[in-house]
Amino acid sequence: EQRGEKDVNEKDLDYQKKVAEAYLYLAKSQDHWVVIDCTKDGRMKSKEEIHQNVLEILKEKGIFDAKLS
Repeated sequence: EQRGEKDVNEKDLDYQKKVAEAYLYLAKSQDHWVVIDCTKDGRMKSKEEIHQNVLEILKEKGIFDAKLS
């Protein structure tokens, strides 16, 4: 999926790394936060795969109980 030109944050890899580190730190310090791996075999998962992962985690935590498709 092509979205066009990258914004200022997408262009700055150092900024992205700092943001990722900050969120991982927060995730480790918060019991109710979950880190979802959005990559598989070194490539970005599809939006559908990531969505399915989110639904599975919500189901495991008893937050979402609808049948997963």
